[in-house]
Formats: sequence, C-alpha cells, structure tokens
Amino acid sequence: MSVIQVESLTKYYKNLKALDNVSFSLEEGQILSLIGPNGSGKTTLTKIISGFSQANSGEIKIFGKSVDDFKKVKDKIGLVSQENNLDQDINVLENLIIHSELCGLNAKIAKKRSLALLQKFGLDKYKHEDIRNLSGGTKRKIMLVRALLTNPKLLILDEPTIGLDPSIRRQFWDIIINLKSQNVSTIFTTHYMEEANFLADKIAFINKGKLILSGKPQELIKNVLESFVFEIKGKISTDNYKSYVYEDKTFIFTPSKELLLSKLKLFGIEPSAIRETTLDDLFLYLTGEKI
Repeated sequence: MSVIQVESLTKYYKNLKALDNVSFSLEEGQILSLIGPNGSGKTTLTKIISGFSQANSGEIKIFGKSVDDFKKVKDKIGLVSQENNLDQDINVLENLIIHSELCGLNAKIAKKRSLALLQKFGLDKYKHEDIRNLSGGTKRKIMLVRALLTNPKLLILDEPTIGLDPSIRRQFWDIIINLKSQNVSTIFTTHYMEEANFLADKIAFINKGKLILSGKPQELIKNVLESFVFEIKGKISTDNYKSYVYEDKTFIFTPSKELLLSKLKLFGIEPSAIRETTLDDLFLYLTGEKI
C-alpha cells in the first residue's frame, strides 16, 4: 500500500524555484531519507507534505487522499520540525496534553497517552520540568513524543538529530527502527550520510530543488559507481574509469582493487587511500558538491 505518492511537485518562493518537478512514493512501513545540503528543498518538501505549505503545481496523495483535503489525513501524520516549537513557559506534560487536545483527544485520554509515551521513552522524570530547563537532546525527544500522540502511520522528521551528540542520535535511530516494526512509515531529512545509510530503506538525493536520484542506498552505489574508490593527490587522467576531482584530489571508482592498483603502479602512481565507496562519494560524483 502506498502511504504517500508525490507527483511533479513544484514550489516557488517569488522567483526562486524551491522544488522542481519532484516525484516519489513511499510504502507502508518504509523509511525514506531525503538527503541534501542546506537550501536544497528538503524542508520545503516536508512542510508541503505535512500541510504547512502549498505547492504551486503537482499532486500529493497520503493514504490515497489528496492533501488538498488535509483534514482527512492530518491525524495520521506526526511531525517533528527542525525548529524547537515547544512552549518554553510550561512543563513537558502540559505541552503534550495541550497538543493532544488540539488534535481532538479528550483531556483524560490526552493525559493517559502522554504519560504512557513519556514512560516508554524514559522521559517520565521530566514531566513536570519546564521546557526551557531541558537539554537540546531532551527537547528533541519530547517533540518526537508529541508527534506520536495521535498514533500516526506516517512520521515526518526534519533533521531530527542535527546538533545532537552520538549517543542521543543512536537513541533516535532505535526509536525509528522500532516504529518501523509497527508499520509506521517515516520520512526524515538529513545531511548525515551514515544516518541515511543505517536507517533508510530508500534514499532520495535533493539538490537545488531537484530530486536527482532515489532508490536503495547500496543498490544506488552499485548501479551508478563501483564498490571501491581510490584517492589520488592531484588531477590525473582516468581513462574509462568513473571518477571525479575534488579539492585537488582525484577519486577513481573500480570493482577490482588489484587491477587498478597494478595499472597505477605502471605509471608510478601511489593512491593516498583505498576504501569502500560511500553515499558521500555518490552525491559528490552526481553534483560536484559536498554536503
């Protein structure tokens, strides 16, 4: 079942084309990572999907319903925005209950569900703490709890782990994987390639408003490039090998380390590094830019 279908989505901000004919789909229980640099269009896309902005053209269907009638699908969507939009002047539990009531839950159910989720994620000790007194990582967790209050089937996370230390990031990863086991579909934006590679069933590279490539992470590397990359100082001729030049280094891709190494030795060329090809390499190869 398609949870979301995006067709030919285009968005302008005055004369700037923020999204340019973007199309993709997501199935039930899948995790999709939108990868791109700042200003690439990732946040604009999540805002349109979650009903906070409108496209100039194109179509989005969520659970078969057009987002033009967003009221029919909003209760199935949970959103964690990049900005901290919790109320800083009240405590954690009050934030969650107020949000639940705004989503249509009665006060009794709202409190019960809020307490249950806080306990599930080890956050119940913060329930009476004012938001302003919490660390950045804890605030992000509270925002995730808030997004789950309506038992959404589609979770949208905009840079959920940006600025968090590695241990907190891994906690977020564990939560997302656990939700996948419950058939919750997730779209998350990131510029951390290792995060996308670890979590995502599918990735989509977005650059300058265009979706330039999408698919399963390791299949994309295999289909577009090769398994290994040689780093060589300076610019050299690479014959028929796929390659790119970045910061006065040549990166050459090959399926066979031994064959390329023997060819380079004939010309007295010694690679500075030999390693497996990564998503960073793929993005650089396609765009000439680094995230």
